[in-house]
Amino acid sequence: MAKLLNTSATNFVLENLISKARKHVVLISPYLKLNKRIKKLIEDAILQGVSFHIVYGKQELHENEKSWLLSSTKIKLLFCDDLHAKCYLNESYCIVSSMNLYEFSQVNNYEMSILLSKKDDKDAYTDSVKEAERLIRIGSEQYQIPTLQPVDLTTSENKQPLYMPTVTQTLLTPTQPLTDEEKISTNLLATKYKTNAQRLLTSLRASGFISTENGRDELTEKSMDIGAEFHENSSGHYFLWPADLNLHTMLSN
Repeated sequence: MAKLLNTSATNFVLENLISKARKHVVLISPYLKLNKRIKKLIEDAILQGVSFHIVYGKQELHENEKSWLLSSTKIKLLFCDDLHAKCYLNESYCIVSSMNLYEFSQVNNYEMSILLSKKDDKDAYTDSVKEAERLIRIGSEQYQIPTLQPVDLTTSENKQPLYMPTVTQTLLTPTQPLTDEEKISTNLLATKYKTNAQRLLTSLRASGFISTENGRDELTEKSMDIGAEFHENSSGHYFLWPADLNLHTMLSN
């Protein structure tokens, strides 16, 4: 059953929402200025394998704040013009709130929030996830262009791919592991070059290997000529790439 939260309760539940996440967290707030406690909770969650989508909507984001947010490949930072919504969610709970994720608001303002549970408020929770996904889709990703340097994927510390899944995949449905031995996923290809899948996809789009139609990524003839493959399952669609693909050559052509 949905619950009403005041300012202090919103802060308490928000901290728990981050610290108890197991897969993914979405933080949507026009204004961003994270306090030290929230930053520590995010850093600890990242160490536990949790990934983040963070959406903001005001250009006043301090450069130091932006640099911190871009310092981890487990955080996808997006700018959404005209954003006024405030929503915070993980795979179990969602907070729809009047409160910005802004230190001053969390301490000084009188705020009201509604807490939704995936278990008890299924329809409202699912609709919140879908709306969060839409805001992420129309947002402009903030990133630093990576320097592509390959790493040895056969060493034990590089066996797990960096993972930045979509909100719907992580919060509503489980992801499916890939089993193709000759070709690798976009996530694993990104890991090989010390970046993440979203940043790699941006480079592939700019180089003409991927086109976007109606918000959906598709392989072009250029990518299929080098052996890329399109696959689809119950969780969505994904691409496979030749394991020996040389991105330096590929993106420079």
